[in-house]
This record gives sequence, C-alpha cells and structure tokens, in this order.
Amino acid sequence: MIPTLSRTRQVEFNQYITPDGEVYRFNNNIDKFMIAGIGGLGMPPVDYRTQRGPFQDGETPLGFVLGPRVITLLHRYNGECRQDYWDHRAEFMNFIRPNRQTLGSFQSGVLRIIQPNNAMRDLSVFIQSGPGFMGTQQGRWDEFSFQEAIQFIAHDPVLFDPNQTLADLTLPSVSDELEFPITFPIEFGSDGSVPTNEIVYVGTYKSYPTIIMQGPLIQPVIQNITTQEKIQLESTIVSGRTVTINLEFGNKTVTDDLGNNLVGELTSDSDLATFHLEPAPGAPGGVNEIGIAAGETDANSRIAISWFDKYIGV
Repeated sequence: MIPTLSRTRQVEFNQYITPDGEVYRFNNNIDKFMIAGIGGLGMPPVDYRTQRGPFQDGETPLGFVLGPRVITLLHRYNGECRQDYWDHRAEFMNFIRPNRQTLGSFQSGVLRIIQPNNAMRDLSVFIQSGPGFMGTQQGRWDEFSFQEAIQFIAHDPVLFDPNQTLADLTLPSVSDELEFPITFPIEFGSDGSVPTNEIVYVGTYKSYPTIIMQGPLIQPVIQNITTQEKIQLESTIVSGRTVTINLEFGNKTVTDDLGNNLVGELTSDSDLATFHLEPAPGAPGGVNEIGIAAGETDANSRIAISWFDKYIGV
C-alpha cells in the first residue's frame, strides 16, 4: 500500500516556470500530484578564500563566495488509469526538459516556493537529473502513479522575491558647492552639503540593482554612501533620453532607450562590478544611504533604482 501525505503538511505551493514562461504546478491538486519532499533550499555551499604565510599554522580567512546549490525534489503523481500515467509522464518530461528554450537563447527556468503567507521565493535553476521512472517496488501495486526524485542545479544559489521594488530618488537642486564637471569627493549627508536618500533593504544577501536615469542630467552620479561605491556618467543625458544601468552579474549593461551601448561613458572609477545594496548588519538596520548629484535638472529629470530582495536560503 502506498503511503499518503497528510493535507495539513501540504501547505506550500511549489511551481516550476519554464524558460519560455509555462508553469508546472507541483501542488496543483493534492489528491493527484504533490511534492513529497524537497531539500537543498537552506544554506548553499560556502567557499572560503584564505591565505597562508610561509611559517603560518593553518590559514587566514579573507572572505567567501557561494557555490552552486543542488535542489532535490521528490515528486508524486497519482493517476487514475494506465493511459493517465503515460500522459502525465510525458507532460512532466515536456516541462522540465533542458531544451525548452526560445530560439537563439539559453536561459534558466525558475523554481518558485510560495509559502503559506503567500511570500514567494524564486531560484533560477536547470534540470540536472531525473526522473528515471523506476519500476514499482515488488509487492506494491502502483501502476497508475509515479514517485520520482529529480534534481535541479542553481548556478546562482541566491533566492529572490520576484516582486521587484522600485524607488524614485530625490534629486537635489544644484548646490553652489558643486562645480561641473563634478569632482570627488562630494560631501553627501546632513552637514548641509548634498542631501541623501535612505533605502531600507530587507533581504539577507546583497542585491545588485538597476538604475534608471532620465534627462536632462549633467554628469549624474549615484553613490551608496554605506558601501562607498558609486556609478557616474561622464556625459550628459539630454531631455527625453533615458539611460538604464543593469548591475546584475551576467547582465551588466549600460544602454539608452535607443539601444546604444554607453558603458564607455562611465567614469573609470565607477564601481560597475560591485555596486550593490547591502543587508544588515553591514548596513545597520538594512538602511543604505544613497547620495545623488547631477547638473541642470528640471521637472523631467529622474533617477530611480529598482531591485529584488535576495535571500541566502529559506
């Protein structure tokens, strides 16, 4: 006899979203198919960077990076007849096959966890192994159903809330202390120089945001005072033009609304590789203090920042 899961345990809803946007719901109907178990969503592998002196015992830790994580998922489907078994088996394989890609691209799918309070956590994944569709155990009749272990690999092991946050930043009026071209250091802060914005970041792992700049803006600069990182354009964004700076790893771009590549317009000391929002306790209370400076702004000028709250595990 095949054991059944209590309804009181099946409170999460889990989905796989294919690279082309189709959704497979593991928990669509508790009487028919469900997740019988899932592992690998806690702490990802941690690789510590160390150094050792010529006569040193042990090593000195310098920092760390996260490694890819593997998620093991036990999926059960309860069929009603033999053809039902074969049909759903084919449907399941069609959803998770690695070549489910739009033409000319190669993208990950998304494993989505929807918690009982409706909080969502996404993880970018590829299928790594399974299902093998092994035969039923001897002495157990289960010919209309299957229960299979599959593994996804997340090369980026950090989970994220798919609901993106967008914040418009307050643009200061041009200060008499600022001269263009802008030179650093600029005195941001409460000392009467250039006012700042506070972004409260609630994630538990750093997030690489997207910055949107809409002209007119002369040599706009955005600085995370908390992390001492900045992004600055050497050029002018004229009225009616928009520049978008995507800081996510694997997709770092600086483009305008016409599709032009403007990465060469960044100053040489811009922190394109590292600019991020810092979680607590690096940013006390998760507060990232953001300074903005630009010349010749008017009512059409705008600088905004968008990001996903990211989490080291769930």
